[in-house]
Amino acid sequence: MSQETLRNYLREKGVAARILIFANHTMTVEDAERELGVSRERIIKSMLFTDEKGGVVMGIVTGDKRVDAKKLRACCGAHEIAFTRPQ
Repeated sequence: MSQETLRNYLREKGVAARILIFANHTMTVEDAERELGVSRERIIKSMLFTDEKGGVVMGIVTGDKRVDAKKLRACCGAHEIAFTRPQ
């Protein structure tokens, strides 16, 4: 998905967001802390999971927290979830 496609999608859904593009990757909270110069509590991270039916579920938490798999399963009605593997 391109930056512009994402921006348009968010706008259509009424989501106010600022998209940041970095020179270096920010795959970890530590990377994002370094790039942004802020503490991990101010960083939002998103992680993709797949449920037992192949559905995709996104967990979103602040950088200082962990996604609680049990709570995420309960929220989305899944019996099992696992981290989604890159394709």
